Amino acid sequence: MSDPTLTAAQRAALRHVRTVALRDRAAALAVVGRALAGTGVRLEPERLVGAIGRQGRVTLNFHPDRLRADGRTVAEALATEGVYRSQFETRISNGGLTAYPGGDRDRWEERLFGGAYQRPGVGPAQRPKYGGLNLLDHPDGACPRFGSCHLRLCPEVLTRTTFCFGEFARSGEPLHAALIGRAAASVVTEPGRWTDRGPAADTLQQLKQLWHVLVRFGVPYEV
Repeated sequence: MSDPTLTAAQRAALRHVRTVALRDRAAALAVVGRALAGTGVRLEPERLVGAIGRQGRVTLNFHPDRLRADGRTVAEALATEGVYRSQFETRISNGGLTAYPGGDRDRWEERLFGGAYQRPGVGPAQRPKYGGLNLLDHPDGACPRFGSCHLRLCPEVLTRTTFCFGEFARSGEPLHAALIGRAAASVVTEPGRWTDRGPAADTLQQLKQLWHVLVRFGVPYEV
């Protein structure tokens, strides 16, 4: 039975993600299997999903002292309204402000959710909110670099939550050497787009580590 609290756009977004996940399931499991090869860890996705359902909690990290356009802090607005709002509503961000029609965030949300939020009549309040799965129950939330405070969501929210491993792919491209290279160049030439990732030196080091992961576990593919 569908969740009556969801809008038509939100239900369409969930259907799209589910369709893509089922389509790519075999390939994704093969990647995980290769990563686990030789580790002694068995590939048991059903047990993992079950454990997440029993113990996983989603947290939403935020900076309480950030000022909104109306002069209130994020903490004041949360206390008054009781609503956690997306960038499309607050127009504030740790990094680039691209949450507007045609902006970077709008375009990759269109790819992620099959255009569900670009339909006529879909307002900013219906857009998805982003958090992290706090499997290890960290006291500062799953994603502390996105804020020193966090909201801890009820387990029931898991049934209407979509997940990805690590950061979701904003470019819509497969992860390949050229993509990592472009990202590294962008850190140097467009540092403002990467401020939410911390110091540039740390970001470049993370990209270097990602390169080594690609070399170790990547497979050839045809463009």
